[in-house]
Parts: sequence; C-alpha cells; structure tokens
Amino acid sequence: MKKTLTLILVILALTAAAQEDSVWTRRAAEITAGCKTDYSKAQAIYRWECINIQYDWDMKIYSAKNCWRLRKGICQAYSELFCVLAEHCGLKANLIRGVAKGGVNGESHAWVIANTEKGWIFIDPTWGAGSTYDSTEVSMAWFDVKPEVMIFSHFPNDAKDQHLAKPITLEQYRSLPNLPAGVTQAGWNGSVLLNHFLSHPQCKPPKFYGNFTSDAGKFRLISAPYDGTLQAGKTYTFKVQILNPKYEARGTGNWVKNGNIYTCTYKVKQGEDFYIRLSGMALMRYAVE
Repeated sequence: MKKTLTLILVILALTAAAQEDSVWTRRAAEITAGCKTDYSKAQAIYRWECINIQYDWDMKIYSAKNCWRLRKGICQAYSELFCVLAEHCGLKANLIRGVAKGGVNGESHAWVIANTEKGWIFIDPTWGAGSTYDSTEVSMAWFDVKPEVMIFSHFPNDAKDQHLAKPITLEQYRSLPNLPAGVTQAGWNGSVLLNHFLSHPQCKPPKFYGNFTSDAGKFRLISAPYDGTLQAGKTYTFKVQILNPKYEARGTGNWVKNGNIYTCTYKVKQGEDFYIRLSGMALMRYAVE
C-alpha cells in the first residue's frame, strides 16, 4: 500500500512538472513567434521583459515563476525568467551572479549570458527595463553588451564569466569608471576604452546623462575625447553622426551640418563646460580645467 501511494505521488509530480513545462513552452513560443534565429529569440525575450516586468522595490520576488505571475521582480527574477523562457524555445542562456556599480540591492546583481549564432552575448534585462520609459521604444543598450564594456559596470563572481582574453581583478574593476552600455552603440570601441582606462586610472570619462543610454541608437560619436576633462585654450574637434533624422547634434560652440554629420571645432574656455546635445537633450558634458 505504501509503495503504491509513493508511486502515485511520483506520477502526480511528474504529470504536474510536464504540464508546467508545457505552459512555459507555450509562453516562450508566443514571445518569440516569428523569430528565425537564436539572436532574434534573445532580442524578443529581452524586449518583452523590458516592457512587461517592473522592478520589485520590496525585494521579495526572486523566482521566474513569481516574476511571470506578478509581472515584477528583482534582478535575479528578471534573469531567471529570461533563462527559463530561453530554455523553452531552444536558446541556451545562463544566469551570472556578481556585483554591479550602482546596484539597487547593495552591489549584488544578476544578469544573463546567452549563446547565439553570433556567439555568447551579455544581456541585462533588469537594467534594460530601467532604461525603458516608453513601452513603444525599448532601449537595446543592455542587449548584446560587449565584454569589454560590460566589465566597466558588471563584475562576475567567476572570472571566466568575464569572457575577456585577459580577465581583470576586482581591484582593477573598482578603478574603472561606470560607463553606460550605450557607448559602443554610440560608436566608441570597447577594447580601446578598456585599455585606455586600465592604463590611465586617474582619467575620468565625460559625464553621461540618463538619455545617453536610451538614445544610444540614434547617433554615433565619430570624434570625441575619452577623457572628460579638457584643457582650457586648446582646440578640440567633435564630430557626431545622426542616425535618426528627427534629431540633430547641438551643444557648446558652432555645429556645422554636412549631410547627417555634425562637426564642431572649438577652442575651450576656462570655466566653461562643453556639452554635446541631441537636439535639446544633453548627452555628454566635458569639464574644462
């Protein structure tokens, strides 16, 4: 009798697990409908989470199941939900734990790495959702973040999860400035940036405003110093390519338009900060000494 009861309980548990698995498969299929590649599946899941999941400021929702049900969660819930949905549409994704600069829950943080036909890509759906203010326009700044840029703000517990040819130490990580992920979308080279700031730990980047990340796909920085402090009396050339015709490059000095390229050659003045703006919105600010 006891063996029979145990067998029944096992069968019921397996049946329930199979049913739950089927539900997740259906959910993943709906979110990734029409996606032909693993990369596009990852994009679809990221977009869905950015639009549909809110951050749990009460810090109580950790699991993918509750995150789906309540449409909110902390970073672990965002990341677990991404991995569960990925698993049920044939996409390999792993949750990474570590620390992050500016994290909500102290420095502790979780994010995702997914294996696509473009290789392993870093994804932070939590920070992606935090960059989304309009549900019709999702910022892709925290999707497919290059390892050389991710390491400025995310330091994994396991060094191999850095995916860098030469992993850096926690001390080096703490010496790096907190760069927005959008810097590569905006045209700067991640490897050059990392080498520059590791070699010049005393240097600080320009100030990036909040809309830099959300608007990163609308412009490209063709010419702009990495160091955020300019020398008074020295002439600098700034060049910005505008990718969205609704916008234009503006800022300190006289900006000349040639097609979709805006150029400003400016002799900076003592006590006058230099701004780069996208139409009327400040993107970056350089201090002058």
